[in-house]
Amino acid sequence: MLPSEAQTLLLDLCGARIEVCSAAPALLAGLTETYPGGTAARGVPHSRLGIELAQREIVAWTDPPASLEEILPAELDERFQRRGVELLDRHSGIRLRSSGPRLLLDGPAPAAAEVLLFHLMLLAARRAGRDLLVIHGGGAIAAGGKGALLLVGPSGSGKSALAAALCRRGLACVSDEVLVIEGGRVLPYPRAIGLREPPPEPHAARPAASGETKHLVAARSLGAAQAPASAAVACMVVLEPYGPFPRVQPLDCRATAQRALPHCYTGRKDPARLLLRLLDLCGKAACFSVRPGTPEDTAARLQSLVS
Repeated sequence: MLPSEAQTLLLDLCGARIEVCSAAPALLAGLTETYPGGTAARGVPHSRLGIELAQREIVAWTDPPASLEEILPAELDERFQRRGVELLDRHSGIRLRSSGPRLLLDGPAPAAAEVLLFHLMLLAARRAGRDLLVIHGGGAIAAGGKGALLLVGPSGSGKSALAAALCRRGLACVSDEVLVIEGGRVLPYPRAIGLREPPPEPHAARPAASGETKHLVAARSLGAAQAPASAAVACMVVLEPYGPFPRVQPLDCRATAQRALPHCYTGRKDPARLLLRLLDLCGKAACFSVRPGTPEDTAARLQSLVS
Protein backbone atom coordinates (compact mmCIF):
# COMPACT_ATOMS: atom_id res chain seq x y z
CA MET A 1 0.00 0.00 0.00
CA LEU A 2 1.37 3.39 -1.02
CA PRO A 3 1.56 6.24 1.53
CA SER A 4 -0.72 9.25 1.14
CA GLU A 5 2.21 11.43 0.03
CA ALA A 6 2.68 9.31 -3.10
CA GLN A 7 2.69 11.17 -6.40
CA THR A 8 0.92 10.15 -9.58
CA LEU A 9 1.69 10.50 -13.27
CA LEU A 10 -1.35 10.34 -15.57
CA LEU A 11 -0.56 8.93 -19.02
CA ASP A 12 -2.65 8.66 -22.16
CA LEU A 13 -1.07 5.93 -24.29
CA CYS A 14 -2.97 5.79 -27.59
CA GLY A 15 -6.32 6.19 -25.87
CA ALA A 16 -5.52 4.03 -22.82
CA ARG A 17 -5.54 6.04 -19.58
CA ILE A 18 -2.91 4.59 -17.25
CA GLU A 19 -1.80 5.96 -13.88
CA VAL A 20 1.70 5.53 -12.45
CA CYS A 21 2.17 6.19 -8.75
CA SER A 22 5.25 6.12 -6.54
CA ALA A 23 6.49 7.36 -3.20
CA ALA A 24 9.96 7.81 -4.76
CA PRO A 25 10.04 11.22 -6.52
CA ALA A 26 13.25 10.40 -8.41
CA LEU A 27 11.70 7.33 -10.04
CA LEU A 28 8.60 9.23 -11.06
CA ALA A 29 10.73 12.08 -12.43
CA GLY A 30 12.61 9.59 -14.61
CA LEU A 31 9.37 8.25 -16.04
CA THR A 32 8.11 11.80 -16.60
CA GLU A 33 11.21 12.35 -18.72
CA THR A 34 10.39 9.23 -20.72
CA TYR A 35 6.74 10.24 -21.25
CA PRO A 36 6.88 14.05 -21.38
CA GLY A 37 3.17 14.38 -22.16
CA GLY A 38 2.11 12.98 -18.79
CA THR A 39 0.28 15.03 -16.15
CA ALA A 40 1.53 15.06 -12.57
CA ALA A 41 -0.85 14.83 -9.61
CA ARG A 42 -0.72 14.09 -5.88
CA GLY A 43 -2.24 11.25 -3.93
CA VAL A 44 -2.91 7.58 -4.57
CA PRO A 45 -4.97 6.98 -7.72
CA HIS A 46 -8.17 4.95 -7.95
CA SER A 47 -8.25 3.99 -11.61
CA ARG A 48 -8.94 0.78 -13.49
CA LEU A 49 -5.42 0.52 -14.84
CA GLY A 50 -2.08 1.52 -13.36
CA ILE A 51 1.26 0.61 -11.81
CA GLU A 52 3.03 1.20 -8.49
CA LEU A 53 6.66 2.03 -9.08
CA ALA A 54 9.44 1.05 -6.63
CA GLN A 55 13.21 0.71 -7.00
CA ARG A 56 13.35 -2.94 -8.07
CA GLU A 57 9.73 -4.03 -8.25
CA ILE A 58 6.66 -2.81 -10.05
CA VAL A 59 3.10 -3.87 -9.22
CA ALA A 60 0.32 -3.55 -11.79
CA TRP A 61 -3.36 -3.36 -10.98
CA THR A 62 -6.22 -3.85 -13.39
CA ASP A 63 -9.97 -3.78 -12.87
CA PRO A 64 -11.14 -6.42 -13.50
CA PRO A 65 -7.94 -8.31 -12.56
CA ALA A 66 -5.81 -9.65 -15.42
CA SER A 67 -3.80 -12.85 -15.53
CA LEU A 68 -0.32 -13.20 -16.99
CA GLU A 69 -1.87 -14.74 -20.08
CA GLU A 70 -4.12 -11.71 -20.56
CA ILE A 71 -1.29 -9.20 -20.21
CA LEU A 72 1.11 -11.25 -22.33
CA PRO A 73 -0.86 -13.53 -24.67
CA ALA A 74 1.13 -16.09 -26.64
CA GLU A 75 1.38 -13.86 -29.70
CA LEU A 76 3.09 -11.09 -27.73
CA ASP A 77 5.55 -12.93 -25.51
CA GLU A 78 8.13 -14.26 -27.98
CA ARG A 79 10.84 -12.30 -26.19
CA PHE A 80 9.77 -13.86 -22.87
CA GLN A 81 10.75 -17.29 -21.63
CA ARG A 82 8.16 -19.06 -19.48
CA ARG A 83 9.45 -20.45 -16.18
CA GLY A 84 6.50 -21.96 -14.37
CA VAL A 85 4.40 -19.05 -13.11
CA GLU A 86 7.05 -16.52 -14.17
CA LEU A 87 8.09 -14.93 -17.45
CA LEU A 88 11.71 -13.90 -18.07
CA ASP A 89 12.54 -11.19 -20.63
CA ARG A 90 15.46 -12.62 -22.60
CA HIS A 91 16.67 -9.12 -23.54
CA SER A 92 16.76 -7.34 -20.19
CA GLY A 93 16.45 -10.03 -17.51
CA ILE A 94 13.20 -8.49 -16.23
CA ARG A 95 10.88 -11.00 -14.52
CA LEU A 96 7.07 -10.89 -14.51
CA ARG A 97 5.05 -13.03 -12.11
CA SER A 98 1.52 -13.32 -10.83
CA SER A 99 0.61 -12.59 -7.20
CA GLY A 100 -3.11 -13.01 -6.65
CA PRO A 101 -5.04 -10.16 -8.28
CA ARG A 102 -1.85 -8.21 -8.97
CA LEU A 103 1.13 -8.64 -11.27
CA LEU A 104 4.70 -8.06 -10.10
CA LEU A 105 7.51 -7.13 -12.43
CA ASP A 106 11.13 -7.24 -11.20
CA GLY A 107 13.97 -5.35 -12.84
CA PRO A 108 15.48 -1.88 -13.35
CA ALA A 109 12.63 0.50 -12.64
CA PRO A 110 12.55 2.65 -15.84
CA ALA A 111 12.99 -0.26 -18.26
CA ALA A 112 10.54 -2.49 -16.39
CA ALA A 113 7.95 0.28 -16.27
CA GLU A 114 8.16 0.80 -20.03
CA VAL A 115 7.63 -2.91 -20.71
CA LEU A 116 4.58 -3.06 -18.46
CA LEU A 117 3.03 0.22 -19.64
CA PHE A 118 3.23 -0.93 -23.26
CA HIS A 119 1.46 -4.20 -22.50
CA LEU A 120 -1.15 -2.53 -20.30
CA MET A 121 -1.93 -0.23 -23.23
CA LEU A 122 -2.51 -3.29 -25.44
CA LEU A 123 -4.62 -4.94 -22.72
CA ALA A 124 -6.83 -1.85 -22.44
CA ALA A 125 -7.29 -1.82 -26.22
CA ARG A 126 -8.28 -5.51 -26.32
CA ARG A 127 -10.76 -5.04 -23.48
CA ALA A 128 -12.32 -2.12 -25.33
CA GLY A 129 -12.67 -4.21 -28.49
CA ARG A 130 -10.14 -2.10 -30.39
CA ASP A 131 -8.21 -3.87 -33.16
CA LEU A 132 -4.73 -2.36 -33.07
CA LEU A 133 -1.87 -3.22 -35.39
CA VAL A 134 1.42 -2.57 -33.57
CA ILE A 135 4.76 -2.54 -35.38
CA HIS A 136 8.31 -2.00 -34.13
CA GLY A 137 9.17 1.19 -35.99
CA GLY A 138 9.32 4.97 -36.00
CA GLY A 139 7.83 7.82 -37.92
CA ALA A 140 6.74 11.41 -38.26
CA ILE A 141 3.72 13.36 -39.53
CA ALA A 142 4.02 16.04 -42.20
CA ALA A 143 2.22 19.34 -41.83
CA GLY A 144 -0.86 20.34 -43.82
CA GLY A 145 -2.62 16.98 -43.63
CA LYS A 146 -0.07 15.30 -45.90
CA GLY A 147 0.00 12.20 -43.74
CA ALA A 148 2.50 10.12 -41.82
CA LEU A 149 5.80 8.67 -42.92
CA LEU A 150 6.49 5.36 -41.16
CA LEU A 151 9.94 3.78 -40.75
CA VAL A 152 10.26 0.02 -40.34
CA GLY A 153 13.52 -1.76 -39.60
CA PRO A 154 15.41 -3.78 -37.02
CA SER A 155 17.07 -2.31 -33.95
CA GLY A 156 20.16 -0.34 -34.95
CA SER A 157 18.84 0.59 -38.40
CA GLY A 158 18.66 4.30 -37.55
CA LYS A 159 14.95 4.80 -36.77
CA SER A 160 15.59 7.00 -33.73
CA ALA A 161 18.19 9.18 -35.43
CA LEU A 162 15.90 9.65 -38.45
CA ALA A 163 12.86 10.39 -36.27
CA ALA A 164 14.88 13.07 -34.44
CA ALA A 165 16.12 14.55 -37.73
CA LEU A 166 12.54 14.70 -39.06
CA CYS A 167 11.48 16.46 -35.86
CA ARG A 168 14.25 19.03 -36.37
CA ARG A 169 12.71 19.71 -39.80
CA GLY A 170 9.41 20.59 -38.11
CA LEU A 171 7.47 17.36 -38.60
CA ALA A 172 5.39 15.97 -35.73
CA CYS A 173 6.74 12.87 -33.99
CA VAL A 174 4.89 9.56 -34.15
CA SER A 175 7.47 7.49 -32.26
CA ASP A 176 10.99 6.13 -32.62
CA GLU A 177 10.01 2.73 -31.24
CA VAL A 178 6.33 1.80 -31.57
CA LEU A 179 3.86 2.30 -34.42
CA VAL A 180 0.25 1.92 -33.27
CA ILE A 181 -2.21 1.72 -36.18
CA GLU A 182 -5.98 1.67 -35.88
CA GLY A 183 -8.39 1.79 -38.80
CA GLY A 184 -5.55 2.54 -41.21
CA ARG A 185 -4.39 5.58 -39.20
CA VAL A 186 -1.32 5.87 -37.00
CA LEU A 187 -1.68 7.03 -33.38
CA PRO A 188 1.34 8.87 -31.91
CA TYR A 189 2.94 7.00 -28.99
CA PRO A 190 3.98 9.75 -26.53
CA ARG A 191 7.43 8.53 -25.57
CA ALA A 192 10.64 10.59 -25.72
CA ILE A 193 13.13 9.76 -28.48
CA GLY A 194 16.09 7.64 -27.36
CA LEU A 195 19.34 8.73 -29.02
CA ARG A 196 22.75 7.10 -28.77
CA GLU A 197 24.56 10.37 -29.45
CA PRO A 198 24.57 12.93 -26.60
CA PRO A 199 21.94 15.62 -27.11
CA PRO A 200 22.51 19.28 -26.21
CA GLU A 201 22.16 20.24 -22.56
CA PRO A 202 20.05 20.23 -20.47
CA HIS A 203 18.63 16.92 -21.76
CA ALA A 204 19.25 14.09 -19.31
CA ALA A 205 20.40 10.56 -20.01
CA ARG A 206 19.75 7.28 -18.29
CA PRO A 207 21.05 3.73 -18.91
CA ALA A 208 18.97 1.73 -21.37
CA ALA A 209 17.88 -1.80 -20.49
CA SER A 210 20.66 -3.30 -22.60
CA GLY A 211 23.32 -1.47 -20.59
CA GLU A 212 24.22 1.12 -23.23
CA THR A 213 23.54 4.77 -22.54
CA LYS A 214 20.71 6.40 -24.44
CA HIS A 215 19.72 10.03 -24.16
CA LEU A 216 16.01 10.80 -23.92
CA VAL A 217 14.91 13.87 -25.82
CA ALA A 218 11.38 15.28 -25.98
CA ALA A 219 10.35 15.69 -29.61
CA ARG A 220 9.03 19.22 -28.99
CA SER A 221 12.48 20.32 -27.76
CA LEU A 222 13.88 19.38 -31.19
CA GLY A 223 11.41 21.66 -32.95
CA ALA A 224 8.74 19.06 -33.73
CA ALA A 225 5.20 20.24 -34.40
CA GLN A 226 2.34 19.22 -32.11
CA ALA A 227 1.20 15.75 -33.15
CA PRO A 228 -2.46 15.31 -34.12
CA ALA A 229 -4.55 12.58 -32.51
CA SER A 230 -4.06 10.40 -35.60
CA ALA A 231 -2.89 10.62 -39.20
CA ALA A 232 -3.35 8.69 -42.43
CA VAL A 233 -0.31 6.71 -43.54
CA ALA A 234 1.18 8.39 -46.62
CA CYS A 235 4.52 6.54 -46.87
CA MET A 236 5.90 3.22 -45.68
CA VAL A 237 9.71 3.12 -45.61
CA VAL A 238 11.73 -0.07 -45.12
CA LEU A 239 15.21 0.77 -43.83
CA GLU A 240 18.12 -1.15 -45.34
CA PRO A 241 21.53 -1.70 -43.70
CA TYR A 242 23.90 1.24 -43.95
CA GLY A 243 26.04 1.25 -47.07
CA PRO A 244 28.54 3.47 -48.88
CA PHE A 245 25.90 4.96 -51.19
CA PRO A 246 22.59 6.16 -49.69
CA ARG A 247 19.60 5.46 -51.87
CA VAL A 248 15.81 5.74 -52.03
CA GLN A 249 13.93 3.45 -54.40
CA PRO A 250 10.27 2.47 -54.81
CA LEU A 251 9.15 -0.84 -53.33
CA ASP A 252 5.95 -2.65 -54.20
CA CYS A 253 3.34 -3.03 -51.48
CA ARG A 254 3.64 -6.82 -51.26
CA ALA A 255 7.39 -6.73 -50.66
CA THR A 256 6.90 -3.92 -48.11
CA ALA A 257 4.25 -5.91 -46.23
CA GLN A 258 6.38 -9.05 -46.19
CA ARG A 259 9.37 -7.15 -44.83
CA ALA A 260 7.26 -5.40 -42.17
CA LEU A 261 5.71 -8.69 -41.03
CA PRO A 262 8.59 -9.80 -38.72
CA HIS A 263 8.45 -6.44 -36.92
CA CYS A 264 4.78 -6.73 -35.87
CA TYR A 265 3.92 -7.15 -32.18
CA THR A 266 0.27 -8.05 -32.70
CA GLY A 267 -1.58 -10.51 -34.92
CA ARG A 268 0.96 -13.33 -34.81
CA LYS A 269 -1.66 -15.93 -33.93
CA ASP A 270 -3.14 -15.42 -37.41
CA PRO A 271 -0.23 -14.58 -39.76
CA ALA A 272 -2.42 -14.78 -42.89
CA ARG A 273 -4.81 -12.11 -41.55
CA LEU A 274 -1.84 -10.06 -40.35
CA LEU A 275 -0.31 -10.10 -43.82
CA LEU A 276 -3.64 -9.03 -45.32
CA ARG A 277 -3.80 -6.10 -42.89
CA LEU A 278 -0.27 -5.06 -43.83
CA LEU A 279 -1.07 -5.40 -47.55
CA ASP A 280 -4.11 -3.16 -47.07
CA LEU A 281 -2.02 -0.59 -45.18
CA CYS A 282 0.85 -0.62 -47.68
CA GLY A 283 -1.50 -0.65 -50.67
CA LYS A 284 -2.85 2.77 -49.63
CA ALA A 285 0.61 4.30 -49.13
CA ALA A 286 3.67 5.04 -51.23
CA CYS A 287 6.30 2.42 -50.34
CA PHE A 288 10.07 2.80 -50.49
CA SER A 289 13.28 1.00 -49.65
CA VAL A 290 15.83 3.37 -48.13
CA ARG A 291 19.51 2.90 -47.44
CA PRO A 292 20.25 5.74 -45.00
CA GLY A 293 23.08 8.22 -45.26
CA THR A 294 23.55 10.88 -42.60
CA PRO A 295 20.34 11.44 -40.59
CA GLU A 296 19.93 15.04 -41.78
CA ASP A 297 20.42 14.24 -45.48
CA THR A 298 18.18 11.19 -45.29
CA ALA A 299 15.49 13.14 -43.42
CA ALA A 300 15.46 15.77 -46.16
CA ARG A 301 14.93 13.09 -48.80
CA LEU A 302 12.25 11.39 -46.73
CA GLN A 303 10.40 14.65 -46.17
CA SER A 304 10.23 15.15 -49.92
CA LEU A 305 8.36 11.84 -50.20
CA VAL A 306 5.36 13.28 -48.32
CA SER A 307 5.62 16.80 -49.71
